[in-house]
Amino acid sequence: GPRGPPTDLIKFYRGEAPDSCGRMLQDFWEFGLDQMEMQHDYIQFMFPTDQPSRFNMDAPDFPPETQENFRKDEVIIANLQKSLTHFCDFLGYEIEREGSTVRISRGPQYAARSPNWLEPMFGMGNHNWLRLSRVLHCLKIAGLEAEKMALYDALEASFQEKGLDRGPGAETMRY
Repeated sequence: GPRGPPTDLIKFYRGEAPDSCGRMLQDFWEFGLDQMEMQHDYIQFMFPTDQPSRFNMDAPDFPPETQENFRKDEVIIANLQKSLTHFCDFLGYEIEREGSTVRISRGPQYAARSPNWLEPMFGMGNHNWLRLSRVLHCLKIAGLEAEKMALYDALEASFQEKGLDRGPGAETMRY
């Protein structure tokens, strides 16, 4: 459809304004698994980073002052945690929070969902690995360090068990 003005990331992440395609953050939380798999232009809004997207020219900018807002704004922090919960569900993981401790572990859907993102496609990796990399990087720069480490540990265990020591490779895991 026609593109709107560039996304105001802070308003978008507070649930107060749409992205450049007219979608609200809350819409992404309603996405089913197929929609999350097949659509390629939402992840850049759901998990913004300071790296340009190779796939989405409309990906929002995430400059340092916006990052700073993300780290301080309780509404944004809660919404980012909600986005992560939804993304973990897509992967087949469950997330538990107790105080400042975060655990991410395999949920009942893990066996059904993990092949979708764990298996290399055509011997070259999997587009979901780029997403994993983006999510880890977003969590880091948005200050959700405990979540980032919990996700990293869960992913690491999954890739090792598969014997994919490269998995998403240094590219993903350097965060």
